[in-house]
Amino acid sequence: MVKTLAEIMDKFSLEEQAEIQERSQQLIAEEMARKEVKKAYELTQDKISQELGITAKKFDKLEEKTDLLLSILRQNLAEMGGNLKLVVEFTDHKSVIINDLKELKNN
Repeated sequence: MVKTLAEIMDKFSLEEQAEIQERSQQLIAEEMARKEVKKAYELTQDKISQELGITAKKFDKLEEKTDLLLSILRQNLAEMGGNLKLVVEFTDHKSVIINDLKELKNN
């Protein structure tokens, strides 16, 4: 038998329901912020490609090199006990951590 969300939620205490609601709102806000970062990245990618007069394919290769350099730097810093983070901070959303540039591309 299939249960509705309301039926499942009724089994939790009011405090647990409030915690679930709060966490779900956090996850939604994080995803919205991530989508905004992706949109801004795509606009930047198009603008930079046009200004440099290069094709999207060439931009992708440049981007791969940049991502590789960030990965190498991240690894070297980790070996030294450090941690490299690329963080996008919003005034009205939770910050978004970018692990690599590939996650900004639409799949």
